Amino acid sequence: MKKFYTFLLFIITSFLVEVFASFFVKVGMSKWYQGLVLPPYMPQTHFFPIIWIVLYFLIGLAGAVLWIHRNAHLGKISMFFWFIQLGLNALWPICFFFLKNPWLGAIELSLLYIVSFLTMVYSFSSERIRPAGWLFIPYVLWLTFALYLNWAIVILN
Repeated sequence: MKKFYTFLLFIITSFLVEVFASFFVKVGMSKWYQGLVLPPYMPQTHFFPIIWIVLYFLIGLAGAVLWIHRNAHLGKISMFFWFIQLGLNALWPICFFFLKNPWLGAIELSLLYIVSFLTMVYSFSSERIRPAGWLFIPYVLWLTFALYLNWAIVILN
């Protein structure tokens, strides 16, 4: 039962970050964003919430796995990176949408990508926390696409 509550706590924590981030995205979806030249292959706006729900759920599951096995080889380092990526995840929409700064958003997103990639890589270092690494793969793939979108917006504008 204790593991269930751990998973629930990490999933809720992850979704709270998603709600926080979504607030700044909605605030920032102003005429400023609508006036930007968007890159090719930009998904329709209604796809983003669906993608984010799935990704934040997986991030929450990965965090719970890391917490339960934090004493495994490199488990504490992976857990540290997990918390850092969650904070950076909350910071990106502030940089991009609220401050209306695509450059700062692209730089911050690049840092988020590195930290998330390290979380995934370190998670593969131990058999006990390896499931967290697998859960992070879709997120890292999404961040790869998000980097393309954000840096394309910087270049096009």
